[in-house]
Amino acid sequence: DGVNDVLALKEADCSIAIANGSDAAKAVSRLVLLDSNFDSIPNIVYEGRRTINNITRSATLFLSKTGYAILFTLIYLILKVSYPFEPVQISLISSLTIGIPSFVLALEDNKDRVKGDFLKNVLYKSIPVSVTSVVSVLLVEILGLFLNLSQMEKSTIDVFLIEFIGFMLIFKLSIPFNKMRKSLFYFCMICFIICVVFLRDFYSLALLSGELILVTFVLMALCIYMLMFFYKKFNKLIDKWEAKKWNQDLLE
Repeated sequence: DGVNDVLALKEADCSIAIANGSDAAKAVSRLVLLDSNFDSIPNIVYEGRRTINNITRSATLFLSKTGYAILFTLIYLILKVSYPFEPVQISLISSLTIGIPSFVLALEDNKDRVKGDFLKNVLYKSIPVSVTSVVSVLLVEILGLFLNLSQMEKSTIDVFLIEFIGFMLIFKLSIPFNKMRKSLFYFCMICFIICVVFLRDFYSLALLSGELILVTFVLMALCIYMLMFFYKKFNKLIDKWEAKKWNQDLLE
């Protein structure tokens, strides 16, 4: 609160001054308690935790979509074939696996302690989802050659798989479940079922035969194993990178 604290406040990672303190102390501080009451600190900490944790989850949802969208664009440009989704189908996927969940999760009260590095947490959860999405769609393209599927049938299966992978990510981000997270998860799933059943023509979804429905469920089961596999592999890569970085810091 005094001029003699200015140097320490400038060096601190998080400097806090009170409103009754000197102007010099308040000028160099990152945070000023307007009521000069340190009882406000817990609320400040909780607000910081809520912001960081919620942004981490929302960023994971958005980055997962950005990741597979970029990969799809590059791969299908190289292959010189049509994009696997219709614009209206992308809207369906984005709204139920990104838009609505990220909006709700971003506003949720969250006092959990911040763990790990922000970028590491986001990349660890989003990149395996992006890779799994791309691999699953490519598998549909390969199966389409053998089963002689139409573009509409392939895009319909692709929508089911991407939605399923997106719901798995929402499930992972919602653990531990509470009433709001559980309601959000079931709401998105019910909305998707309603769109598939009653708005199939609007979203350019084909009516799949029994054989293709079975193929879709098999691919969904395969997506679970692929996602677990990529999570393990990516986690090992991060651990190796951190160990290498730590060794370099020791040498320096």
